Amino acid sequence: MEWEGIPASDVFRRDAHIHLQEYSRHQLEHAIQRANAVGIVRFDCCGTEPADWNRVSSLASYFPNQVFPNFGIHPWVAEKKSNDLETSFAFLCQMLEKIPFAGVGEIGLDIKAENCDYQNYVFTQQLELAKKYKRPVAVHCVGMVNELYEALRPFAGCFPELLLHSPSMSYEMAEKFLKLGAVFSFNVFVLNEDYVRMRELAARLPPESILFETDSPRRIVSGYGVPELNGLIGPELLPAVHKEVLAIRRRYASRGTLS
Repeated sequence: MEWEGIPASDVFRRDAHIHLQEYSRHQLEHAIQRANAVGIVRFDCCGTEPADWNRVSSLASYFPNQVFPNFGIHPWVAEKKSNDLETSFAFLCQMLEKIPFAGVGEIGLDIKAENCDYQNYVFTQQLELAKKYKRPVAVHCVGMVNELYEALRPFAGCFPELLLHSPSMSYEMAEKFLKLGAVFSFNVFVLNEDYVRMRELAARLPPESILFETDSPRRIVSGYGVPELNGLIGPELLPAVHKEVLAIRRRYASRGTLS
């Protein structure tokens, strides 16, 4: 299978950003089975704090060659780790040494977090560890795109993959991140025509810089919830994201419009 001349089989079979550890055991088995049935066979499972890293690790062992673990301190919880940050970083090193194919994530910057300077410090320290261990990075950013760019600029070319999850920025800003080697991972928000910036990125970015994700089970989207998952979305919905991004790109290429 090719997408705009680029072999795309692996791209379409991968959920590049997901939180499997947040499913119950029953929900997890259901989600994996249903995803496999529609061709999704790789899940990049992102931890958000040290308390969930062991579960993420266990899922990688339970689903070998399907679940690829990432360990990180999310900006929403960075402030909570101020009293034991060094312990958390030591634990992160331990997990990266234990699992040589693990990545670092979900990490990043979020304007909703209380202390922007502190979360920037936590983010940068985790980038340093990813650089040291030569690991891929999964990045979260809300409302701090300029700060994110400045934080990442010294690390250009340092990671096997620099993934910006659920991107929302101008195309001009995205071009700057492309020069740092970033890839952009699109999720169910792209189905909503109100997310104009995300849809413009999906239309205009080079195809080799685009990945797909669900960020499940966190995102609840009207009309797309799975009853067996109590209305939460699951990785089985990834083909809907594929279809919409491809449709957006075709419309933009032929008519110069997003819808």
